Amino acid sequence: MITVSHNLRSSHLQALILVIAIALTACTSGENLVVTQKNIENVIYRLNDDDDTASAIRYQATGEATPPELIIQSFVKANDKTYKVTSIGPKAFIDLDITSIMLGENLLTIEKEAFKYCTGITEIDFNGEVLPTLSVDAFETSVYETATLIVPKGTELPFPWSNFKNVAYSSILRL
Repeated sequence: MITVSHNLRSSHLQALILVIAIALTACTSGENLVVTQKNIENVIYRLNDDDDTASAIRYQATGEATPPELIIQSFVKANDKTYKVTSIGPKAFIDLDITSIMLGENLLTIEKEAFKYCTGITEIDFNGEVLPTLSVDAFETSVYETATLIVPKGTELPFPWSNFKNVAYSSILRL
């Protein structure tokens, strides 16, 4: 038993040394390490270098209470680039205890069950020019009944955004 335990620890140590050696080789060979995910205010964004876009994919809990407001950024900076946040992935914020959401102006899509079980949402604020395509089941049915959707004056409400019973219009000055 002692020999197996010793060999097991030895193999873990060898694997760790190998990983460190590979990382050091990459860093010293002149190659830049590319970040594929970025955490901003506990929201994890997946970065796409092909078209310089990002997708909000999940909330990273820190052990602290979840803040009541979830902010989806318009842009994420990483890898000496600026990525446009264009989507919220499927089940990204499932069962998150939030009351309000600030959606970035570049969003194009909010995918299936992105906010499933988030029944405490009372306000969704969007300042972009066109509402993102919204999966029918992105929000719980009760959210359409109780939450207030805040959009710029003159914004069209395509289905299923038109399901929101409470809509407020903000005056946003666009340059």
